[in-house]
Amino acid sequence: MEAPSLSVSDMTEERREPAPLFAFELTEASAQPLDHLPDPHRLHIRPQVGSAFVWVHVDLSRPDIADWLAHLPIDKEIVEAISTPVQRGRLFVENDLLYGQLRDVRRAPEGPPGNARHGGALSVLIGPGLVITGRIKPLIVVERMRERLEANPTRGIASPFAWLTAFFAMLNSLGEEAVDQSSARLMSFEIEMLKGNMSERRDDVLAMHRAAMILAHDMAYKRTSMLGFLEAQLPLASSAESRALKREVERYAALLGDLQEVGDRCTFLLDEMRAQVEESTNRNLQVLTVFSVVMMPPTLIAGLWGINVAGLPLSLNAHGFGIIVAVIAASTGCMLIWLRWLRIL
Repeated sequence: MEAPSLSVSDMTEERREPAPLFAFELTEASAQPLDHLPDPHRLHIRPQVGSAFVWVHVDLSRPDIADWLAHLPIDKEIVEAISTPVQRGRLFVENDLLYGQLRDVRRAPEGPPGNARHGGALSVLIGPGLVITGRIKPLIVVERMRERLEANPTRGIASPFAWLTAFFAMLNSLGEEAVDQSSARLMSFEIEMLKGNMSERRDDVLAMHRAAMILAHDMAYKRTSMLGFLEAQLPLASSAESRALKREVERYAALLGDLQEVGDRCTFLLDEMRAQVEESTNRNLQVLTVFSVVMMPPTLIAGLWGINVAGLPLSLNAHGFGIIVAVIAASTGCMLIWLRWLRIL
């Protein structure tokens, strides 16, 4: 008897097995990729020192992922807190768990392709044996962490709490890279401004200023919430790991100051560009004003002698035209000397 064949619908059902966006089994010296979701009960299993824990990153918009999260051995309120990333979330400590939202970065639809970035919410649940992160829109920092682990499989992450420090380290590196690129562009803009060639760069500076200010505003609150979080008793963390995270949070705070400085430099450039435009306009108006003043006497004389009535002086003089031209030239010269004396010319 022939074995029953699978129908297309059966094959589709097989493909619907819940799967993460990516997952790794991690130790300090290894990063092994996984293609499946781990047992939810692994969250509370505390591995021995040096043994592996799992980091899994999921798409929170998928119903099958929501079903998997519902099977986690935690309170329903915690599941609800991490199921929907919020823009103003924070981290919470409960027993041996950390949960809440971190601030990642996402690409914005407006602005130069690949350059415009806004803040994005990343849900996180950290337990003794499992780190779960989730997002709805694609985020940059977690993808950079994934790329680093795939490129260096012999360089992993030591512990679940060390994952948090590694996240902030990658976020800081990405932010510092963006600040360095922006500073280099601003330096070139400042050189062009000194040459008076900034009129065509106004839109670029405006876009850079807007991106820096939006990103700094989006991420500023996380500095305050993380500094407050570090004052609590942190589960899963040794004193060395707590100090390492504190250093990265302080580095994060300095990064926000650098972003604000980029915005201030953009504001300075925009003010200088506006001043250059005003100076150029004033200079053009001055030229037009001087020309009008110089031509006023010739215009008056030409207007008077252009009146079509009898009795105009020199109208019957054979040299009348030459005399009028000489008077016009003399009046123009006198006006130029006067303006020169007034230091207008």
